[in-house]
Amino acid sequence: MDGSEEIRDGKQTKALRLDNNKTVKNITAEVTYSYITELGTYHLSTDTPKITQPNFTLKLAKKDKNFLSYTLDGDLNIAGEDIADKNGNILSASACVKGGVDFANKMSRYIDGIVKASESHNKNKDELIHRVAAYYERFEQETDAPMTYRVACLFHGTPATVTIHEVKSTEKEKRNIVIAPKYLKLYSVVKDPKTEIFYIIDQNGNEVLNNGNAKPYILNANYFFTKTIETRTNDDGDEYEVSHYQLYQLDVKNKKANRVTEMNSIFSLSDDAFVIAKDNGILLFNTENEKPILFSGENLRINILDFPDEQSSFFYYKDKQGYHIINDKGTQLLPAAEYKIKNGGNNTILFGPSFFIEDKMDTFDKKFYFLNSEGDIFLTLFGYDKVEEFSDDMTHVERNKLHGFIDATGYEVIPLHYENARNFDNGYALVKKDNHWGVINKQGDIIIPFKYSSHNSLSSTNGLVSYHIDGKDYTMEELLKENAVKTEKYGNNE
Repeated sequence: MDGSEEIRDGKQTKALRLDNNKTVKNITAEVTYSYITELGTYHLSTDTPKITQPNFTLKLAKKDKNFLSYTLDGDLNIAGEDIADKNGNILSASACVKGGVDFANKMSRYIDGIVKASESHNKNKDELIHRVAAYYERFEQETDAPMTYRVACLFHGTPATVTIHEVKSTEKEKRNIVIAPKYLKLYSVVKDPKTEIFYIIDQNGNEVLNNGNAKPYILNANYFFTKTIETRTNDDGDEYEVSHYQLYQLDVKNKKANRVTEMNSIFSLSDDAFVIAKDNGILLFNTENEKPILFSGENLRINILDFPDEQSSFFYYKDKQGYHIINDKGTQLLPAAEYKIKNGGNNTILFGPSFFIEDKMDTFDKKFYFLNSEGDIFLTLFGYDKVEEFSDDMTHVERNKLHGFIDATGYEVIPLHYENARNFDNGYALVKKDNHWGVINKQGDIIIPFKYSSHNSLSSTNGLVSYHIDGKDYTMEELLKENAVKTEKYGNNE
């Protein structure tokens, strides 16, 4: 059997049905598209750091060599912003942290952008717009309540001004669209309980393929795989199991399965892509590509890159160059290197020099990358010996055995002049100076003076961090209370 013939070793005993509680079909929805017809502009700079109108106040919040942020207090329909240097050149951002425009507005703009993109680039609108569908139910439930808007970015250059664009006039148009939710499987697998035969069926319960007693695992609209387990015996007489995987291409029109290859392992990356390991190579299949992308080398193994809050569509493998971080389109996201990979906080992954080489590298040769779940380099840091994960929106950094803190934009909020430090905890951090421990806030103010001589451990229970200080255990709240520190976070502590 080469996998190209139809499998007919049994017949259906009854009509096959999908479990509609688990399978979601296409959604027909009436969507209102908003087109911007008139923009208002407001310019903030060091000469004009604040603009006040009856309904809103715009304020330049912070400015540094390559950092600029502003805040909005009030009601203003912001379409976007342009950051320029002193010569008026628009700067591109290397990393941004943004507050939210209300969700309904954001979704409306996103769908509008998809329609325009499909018209401009001659792309299939429905194919593009289905990517919105994973958020469809949330979109229906969201309100139009205004939210504070804030942007803070790092730029390739020195920012001098920010121009905020306000939507003054729009036109609206209602259209009916069909949304295919992201979690929709075009084909599902069911098993006839009497004959124990597996079928691949479409959304209406129609048979697409009879796959006999081999259970098919759906990868996407074009491919599925089967798995068999072989029991072997080693030299000592002990039994062990070996899994074999077969990849098939689904021929819906002719109701056939064409065998593609045997493989060592397989991982699903997204609705559009999966990756397999075969011999010494890795093959990436994506519905957007006519042929799979090959990554070759010796003893390559696939590792899936999972984010703390969700599974990602990225994988990595290692060769003589180091780790290669690849997305579901085959693009390498980071330079190949010997990385130490760990949770970066804020739903990011932190890539830093590995344990084996970090002590051999000069400080300013070390680079640390924070990768977000969209595949963007959220933040790049260099010039530090060590960088920790984000905790309480701050990351703990070290250089030449001195410690400090950086915020989510890469701005060094707390300079590196402490002998040691612990991560921020609800707005406060333990730091060490002159061989004694004290507490600072996020502005760097000393909240508890450096009076504790011993701090040698910490632990976490039920989400509360406990610090062992001078022979006694404290939570941060208890430590502040003992020192009569009044805070909004913990009340008056009286």
